[in-house]
Amino acid sequence: MAFTQTDIDNIERALVDVALGKRVTSITIDGDRTDFADGATINQLKSLLALVKSSVAGSSFSPRTIAKHGRRR
Repeated sequence: MAFTQTDIDNIERALVDVALGKRVTSITIDGDRTDFADGATINQLKSLLALVKSSVAGSSFSPRTIAKHGRRR
């Protein structure tokens, strides 16, 4: 699964909605709809956001950069 900044934006928007008392039952991540049967909780969305952010941050390094310089820059 290749996460994008759009996925991060969608999760952050859902977090704001839940914090404002709205019931979020689904969000779109990587083009797929993710459903929450009882509505998403702030903790679920925070965990999901951390996972997606770490994936997006980790994908910014290319193997060529590491091989050329011997370390991540």
